[in-house]
Order: sequence, then structure tokens, then C-alpha cells
Amino acid sequence: MPKLAAVFIVSVIAMPTPSEALCVAPVTRPVVLTAEVTLGDGGDGGDGGVVVGTEVGGGGKEQGGAEQPTWMFKVGGKTVKPVISILAPGLVAYKLPDKVARGELVDGTKVLAKITRAPSTPLAAPTASKITYVERPNVRGRSVTTTVELTVAAPAGAIALVIADAKTKQARSFGRVPAGASSVAVYAQGRCSALPNGTIETRPGDSVILRWVDKSGALSAESKPIVVVKA
Repeated sequence: MPKLAAVFIVSVIAMPTPSEALCVAPVTRPVVLTAEVTLGDGGDGGDGGVVVGTEVGGGGKEQGGAEQPTWMFKVGGKTVKPVISILAPGLVAYKLPDKVARGELVDGTKVLAKITRAPSTPLAAPTASKITYVERPNVRGRSVTTTVELTVAAPAGAIALVIADAKTKQARSFGRVPAGASSVAVYAQGRCSALPNGTIETRPGDSVILRWVDKSGALSAESKPIVVVKA
């Protein structure tokens, strides 16, 4: 089940006030982030894959997270099981089998993405001027955001920014990257919002590193460690 932000409010009246309104039960669903994928091939078969994220929100039918056990690659008329690589909590890459040049990621008969091996250049490590933590308490609970301020705009081809523990290298969370972004929110939690399983809140004083995820699903080199500060 997705991680929920729990808030408990004590009231002396019988009827709930607007600030005590119940949240809609969240559901999870997989979202394909890269429908056309070109993998780099540096002689080792290339890296990356079809990038799929876990979307968590209210309403709709529960579909499960990014890791879908029934999704397969269609290769030359046959279906083969992908290797699923975890990039961050709620963010994975579906990888082609070794030495396979191209394929289609399918859900039954539905084509979700196409993937091909071809030369490509990996992204350089991210560089950040600072990472800030903002906590805003309110009558409904609190909201928290951790934001990476980049020294230069996000490079072309970057689709996500992963934040990880500097010592253990464990990925804590990630943020989607708009084209040309100068800042990226890598963690956001509100009273009624929910996050993918395994997500870790990044707080002031934490020493972290950053890595890009490009449109081929490959991770960049890691950044230098940086300590999170309170805004």
C-alpha cells in the first residue's frame, strides 16, 4: 500500500469541521514515462530501459505500482520477461534481455513502449547550488517540500532527478524534470497526498547525492555530496 501522511486532530464537537474532513483513499497506477526509447550501447549491451513511474492519487481503480509482473517484451514474435531495475522508490526501468537489439513493451496486446539499441552519450552528473527543505504547518496538518536548486538548467534528455543518501547510495525519492528546469522538487508531501512505497523524506542536515535519469532510463554519474538546508 502507498505511504500515507497521517494527521490526527482532537475536537470537542461531535461533527467534523472542514479542517477535519477525511481524505480520499489513494490508489496507485503505473505510468510509462518513455514511450520511445533509444539505449546507449558501449559494448556491454547498453544501459537503461523503458522508464515507468508509480502515480499515487485519489479516485479510479487500483492498478498497482510501476512494477507490473504481467508486462512483457515482445521480441521477434515472442514474449520475454523484462529485467526490472529500481531507480528510486516508485521509479523503475524495464530492461531488454542481453544482446536483444529491439523490442516492444506490451500489456497483453497493448503496446506500451518501443525500445531500440543505438549509440548515445550518458548525461553528466547534476550540479546543485543548494537543496532546501520547506515545512508549512496549517490547520489541516502540514506540507513538506525538498527542492534542488540547479547551477545550470536541466540538460536535454533528463526526465527525472533522483536524490540518494550520500553514504549508503540508497535512493530516497525522485522528481520529474520539466524541460529546461532550474529547480526540481524531489520530495513533496501534503496532508492528503500519498507517496510510493519506500519513499524517504529528506530533511535539513542530511548529506545526499543526485543522479539524473535520462529518457533511455540510464542513470548519470552521481553528484558531489551536498547537505540539505532549511529554507
